[in-house]
Amino acid sequence: MPLRQYKAKAHVFLDVGMEAVLNPINDAEVRAGAGCKVVVTLGPACHDVATLSRLLLAGVTCARINLSWGTKAYFEHCLANLGEAMKQTRRLCSVFLDTVGREVTIRRPVELDDNGWPTQTGETTLVVEAGQTVTITTDTKAEASPSLLPVSCDGFPGIVDVGQTLQVGRYLATGAEGGSLYLQVLEKSPTTLTCKAINSATLDGLLTVMICHQNDEDFRGDFSLPVLTPEDEDMIRHLGSRYDIDFLNLSYCNQEEDLYSARAFLDSVGMQQTKIVAKIERKSAVHNFESIAAVADGIIISRGNLGLDFEPEMTALLQKRIISRCNQLGKPVLLTRFVDTMVSTPRPTRAEATDVANAVLDGADGVLLGAETLRGLHPVLTVETVLRLCAAAERMFDYRTHHEMLMGEAYEEEVSLAHGHSSAADFGLLQHLRGSAPVNGGTPEHTVHTLHRQRVPSSTTLSSAGGADGNGGALGAEGSIGSMGGGAGGASPSRAPHSYVSEFGSLPPRDAASNLHLNRILLTHAPYMTKLESLASSATRTAEKINAGLIIVMVQSGRTVSLVAKYRPPMPIMAVVVPKLASTRLGWQLEGKFLARQTCVLRGVVPMLAAPMSEGSDELLDEAVCAAVVQRLVKPNDFVVCLKSVRGNMMVKVVQVNRTGTGISAMCGSNSNNMGAEAPDIISDRSPFGGWVCPPSPTAAAALSPRAFGRTLSGKPSPVLAPSAASPGRPGFMLGVPNTGLLMSTLSENWERAAQRLAENSGEGI
Repeated sequence: MPLRQYKAKAHVFLDVGMEAVLNPINDAEVRAGAGCKVVVTLGPACHDVATLSRLLLAGVTCARINLSWGTKAYFEHCLANLGEAMKQTRRLCSVFLDTVGREVTIRRPVELDDNGWPTQTGETTLVVEAGQTVTITTDTKAEASPSLLPVSCDGFPGIVDVGQTLQVGRYLATGAEGGSLYLQVLEKSPTTLTCKAINSATLDGLLTVMICHQNDEDFRGDFSLPVLTPEDEDMIRHLGSRYDIDFLNLSYCNQEEDLYSARAFLDSVGMQQTKIVAKIERKSAVHNFESIAAVADGIIISRGNLGLDFEPEMTALLQKRIISRCNQLGKPVLLTRFVDTMVSTPRPTRAEATDVANAVLDGADGVLLGAETLRGLHPVLTVETVLRLCAAAERMFDYRTHHEMLMGEAYEEEVSLAHGHSSAADFGLLQHLRGSAPVNGGTPEHTVHTLHRQRVPSSTTLSSAGGADGNGGALGAEGSIGSMGGGAGGASPSRAPHSYVSEFGSLPPRDAASNLHLNRILLTHAPYMTKLESLASSATRTAEKINAGLIIVMVQSGRTVSLVAKYRPPMPIMAVVVPKLASTRLGWQLEGKFLARQTCVLRGVVPMLAAPMSEGSDELLDEAVCAAVVQRLVKPNDFVVCLKSVRGNMMVKVVQVNRTGTGISAMCGSNSNNMGAEAPDIISDRSPFGGWVCPPSPTAAAALSPRAFGRTLSGKPSPVLAPSAASPGRPGFMLGVPNTGLLMSTLSENWERAAQRLAENSGEGI
């Protein structure tokens, strides 16, 4: 059987007629934030409160701050305005912090405007002709010119070899704004590189320099520079102490050790709740993708930079392969560079529109917009256009085939890798994985807050191998506590495998193979899934079979909702997060708002931040359903599938929205425990049970009333279910209060007694 890593997934498209394809998208189908997600880059075009409010109302769920260009004052201004916009619109929006990392830029003089945004001064445009000699220098006093380019990295000449090709281009440049400059390295010294221009180019704006890799080339230059620069660390520490940063986008992440070192730095500055998204930008990251995807909380495919290392004919297949693997793991995956022409035009090209649809059909979680919202002329229109393109593609997404494909991929991976692993729940890893004692002698309580504190070592134990305590330990392969490595710029020492467990997606499998599980897989031809993945798969399949309008997931760590979202169900997914009190050793604070915003990156997921201390209450599900109706996620009389934990036990529950949309419908009648329930509800026409009317039973024929009996949702006869009297032409049912005479013991399914009662009634002339 071929190994899973040599396969790529094709488009998942419904087999429908041309009429269905040509059916236009109406505004009601574009539910803000309930489908594919849109990430905007904050900049001069959208930094004010009014524009940010319009973007949030249009459907933006994530906002990105890029540290490559800007000042602390400007970033604080943008984040303050974003917080005010969220208050005005009552919409949650996650915050991405994009690092500079191993990016090399050209030093040019700038001046700051009133908001702190840098603008270049002096000779802003550099014209270089083909064949011209260009010198790259590390001299900090040199001024940029067409023949001299000073770079920001002091050790850049040391990682470049003679004969290599360098690309000099504008940061967030679009294809419509001119080409890039390609230089061939002729000579090198410790401080300079002498190059020859391969083509002519006009350079403007913030300029970056990158090494173009060839086939079978040594990638040591990608690992020589620190993954976090001192400027990155200072900016992260400054902004993280004043604002809530939900995600750290790790630029130029080339190996899993980069993620471990970044995780260690975030925890050392008190940002334990910030998740890490790995940006796949270079060829070295592609070669190490499996290990990166297993550790990262999410993936961003930087298609612009990947185009420098790979030929154009390979980028499409590479994109499909990465998206397919992320779907299998349950990790969110975002793509860049879609509608570049909308920087200056109000409409995308046909190729760009098709590109967006292909990404949605491939299974991408969202689209990341760069220059379109940073400095574009139509930021709000761009977001609205992209969301309509995504909604049109989502309507044709074949989620059934996608579900079956994920199950088949899980089976093939189990067989090819020959491993099976034990089950672990969303609400905490197993006790032997966690390495902690139960609480008060009972079952240990696992929440997102304890996981955040225990998944990585504390700052005082980073240098020790295996010396972390219970409050700062890292999860090892078999529950052992291991060190995670050194700082952001150094190499990582030896560490235990799986020392950091991401809270999105599937849990990493054990290294040791299990012959028992493997034999079971080969005999049943079914994948061995963890308990949580099996429940997530069952919940989505149940919602599809009963045509539910919504899936509700009670979230504590994010793993449950990420596994449900990976199956791409056609109905929205509501992630209900309940804030909890956590000790800070100096006091108490509520935790949970980070997790609510972090679920905004998952496709089809809409977060709801519930009231504190409401977990486990009966009113929480009612409140969630009512909020979903208000947001147009579900309609009255629709079924809702709920995945929750009750005292540590996972369960899938099916409920129905009442006809007023204010909560869950409750059965009323003599055989119901809830005697104070509302008026009878009509079963939705969308249900497969609403279109079937059962024939009268012998018991019904013997009754004093001529009405026919109905059946419960399980198919059993019940005198409580009667045909709807409010709408006689409707093929559905109504839950009604039966005549007390129908519940007498003489009216059982005993044919003899029923016939006797019928004869007595006929003799009395009734």
